Amino acid sequence: LYQNLLDIIRIQKIPLPPFLKELEEMLSGGLTLESIVNIAAASGIGKSSYVNELVYYWIFNSPYKVGIVSLELSSGQYANALFSRHVHKKLSLLKSEEAEEYLKTDEAIEAGKELFKNKDGTDRFYLIEDRSSKLNIMEDLILELIIGCDCKIIILDPLQDLFAGISLEQQEQHMAWQKVIMKTYEICIVNINHTRKAASTKDSGSTGSMISEEDIQ
Repeated sequence: LYQNLLDIIRIQKIPLPPFLKELEEMLSGGLTLESIVNIAAASGIGKSSYVNELVYYWIFNSPYKVGIVSLELSSGQYANALFSRHVHKKLSLLKSEEAEEYLKTDEAIEAGKELFKNKDGTDRFYLIEDRSSKLNIMEDLILELIIGCDCKIIILDPLQDLFAGISLEQQEQHMAWQKVIMKTYEICIVNINHTRKAASTKDSGSTGSMISEEDIQ
């Protein structure tokens, strides 16, 4: 048991971006492996900005490989968001021909190499975009990220899209599955969650108000 204690103490934590320094201190240095993290907020509150910044920071600064399961954005849309953050230029605000012209410049090509590849030519991160919406297929793809691509941080964005059209029992089975693979493969799973839509602006979960555990459930 003492050796196990030493082993777990030596495991590197997953750091947070500088703007979340206070949260990182509260978490004693960041997120840990063998954990499931749920990020939840009401729709339209700016959750995606936080998540994109976390992902971008982890791509360059995490000691572990990142695997992203994009259930809302297409691979092109996700690449657009990350690349725009990387070059500090919102491509979506440019006309199509202007954006294409820029992406053909040496500056943009080099920026793309820096974002998507490590210096040794290996992939900096992995992205799954699958529109099958079949839970068992997605679970197989997630295992492929973990086992085949050596990803230790798995981001499901958003989890609710994975649950669309399935029963509460199936949802519970998937969360039990998350707990098993989290322990088995010593990974960190980050679920991005939409809370329920509030009936009125006075309800918990509305923009600007605190959300409850029931909203998250």
